[in-house]
Amino acid sequence: MQRNAAALASLMAIRKLTEFFKARPEKDEKDDDLRAYDFDGFTQLGEVLHRDDLPELHKRIAHMTYREIQFGQASYEVKIAVTDLVVPRCLCFLDYLESTFFATDDLAKEEVRKARRGVVGMVEKWRLLGAFLEEKPG
Repeated sequence: MQRNAAALASLMAIRKLTEFFKARPEKDEKDDDLRAYDFDGFTQLGEVLHRDDLPELHKRIAHMTYREIQFGQASYEVKIAVTDLVVPRCLCFLDYLESTFFATDDLAKEEVRKARRGVVGMVEKWRLLGAFLEEKPG
């Protein structure tokens, strides 16, 4: 049960970050949505996940639908999505914040560095835990 809850929480975070990093649309969307394209000079915009995966996240994770009843539970490669797709884009954004957005604010730059160390540390712990879980007899 805890593993399922952790996976669902991770998938929701992936969904939010995918929305955050998407390319600027032709027509502006809701004014209160925070997007990476709102930060002048940040250019690493666009898809984080494969475009076929996002509708499934919307339907199966973020909304109550009949999909799971009709087709069963979906399998997600959360570890790959986070460590190989989402985290690198987040680190790129943190680098942008430190070098450009907060270029003249030493206090803010230090906070960004702390956030970066936290993300890197979290991923390292996840990798170690994943290796441990994979080695345990089943």
